Amino acid sequence: MYAHIHDLTTPIQIEGTSLEDLIDAYEKLMSIVVGEKYKGITDEDVIDGYYNKLVTWLRSTDFYKAPASTIYHESFVGGLLVHTLNVYNNMIALRSASQFKDVDIVSAALVALTHDWCKIGLYETYQKNVKNESTGQWEKVDAFRYNQTGVPLGHGVSSMFLASKFFRLSTEEALAIRWHMNRFRVCEDEISELQKANETFPLVHLIQFADALSITSYANERV
Repeated sequence: MYAHIHDLTTPIQIEGTSLEDLIDAYEKLMSIVVGEKYKGITDEDVIDGYYNKLVTWLRSTDFYKAPASTIYHESFVGGLLVHTLNVYNNMIALRSASQFKDVDIVSAALVALTHDWCKIGLYETYQKNVKNESTGQWEKVDAFRYNQTGVPLGHGVSSMFLASKFFRLSTEEALAIRWHMNRFRVCEDEISELQKANETFPLVHLIQFADALSITSYANERV
């Protein structure tokens, strides 16, 4: 279905697309990123090896099945993948702004596709009792809760650490992943460092805006 994805400027159709096809789309995008990041290597088998190692690891985790949160945005099976692709789509759209026109598309895609790897192994499923408003009866429904089994380095740092296992990150890429939550989850002593990153590297601001827009809805009727 996604054979047409031959570059990193094509937004992904998410609504109405099966989880299996979204996985295919994500892995296709990642294969392009790997190819671009390692294009200095002439041996294609080596590049394929890097990609296969990455995909094998991802498929061994819950990344493709995990929610993006417990009760907030994309709190459903596959929600983390949907959120990630929404951020990727937003990155593409926001690059049309003059402030971001010089942001490297490979770096933008890499950061979007890896920024929430920190949520791998972060949630578990369980059943909770919810009252059915129609019948008045209590029913068990599937839900999610925290169960930290991943890398406990903190939100942005964990994603940066995991991404660095597969890519030689540039300073801008590392900072963008590190600070993608902007002021959320940042202690007072780190504000000046965050501000410096925002003022110096447009990719840092780009991922922040793309991430924020992905969990923002303007669908409510306005008067």
